Amino acid sequence: MEKNEINITGKNIVCFDGICEVCNHYVDFLISVDKKKLIYYISLQDERIHPFLIRNNINPHDLNTIVFINDGNPVTKSRAVFRILETVSFFPKIIYILNLLPIPITDFFYDIIAKNRHRIIKPRKSCRIPTAEEKEFFL
Repeated sequence: MEKNEINITGKNIVCFDGICEVCNHYVDFLISVDKKKLIYYISLQDERIHPFLIRNNINPHDLNTIVFINDGNPVTKSRAVFRILETVSFFPKIIYILNLLPIPITDFFYDIIAKNRHRIIKPRKSCRIPTAEEKEFFL
């Protein structure tokens, strides 16, 4: 682990684009449904997560990709979204069915949303700053 690198051991971590409003709404939603407080959050712009991502062949500057780290194992794009929703037990039967679909198909739809997300909702001027109530969830 490099100096200033975040410790990910034993944590579920969502790495998201901190200026993307679609991403931030997803984080808000996850915080509201994560009753067991199982997930932590960090923006992809936070350089403390970059060494881990690079070691796992994930481009930390690709802001079109959400990353979910579960006990040191990263997944990206649609599989990350599904794994996150599984972790918070959100509609587990639907997520089970979605996981049966081939990754190229689910990532195709993920990529369409990712590439158009700033058209859906305009991005923020700067990264999200957690509120006092949210601080415990952010690394």
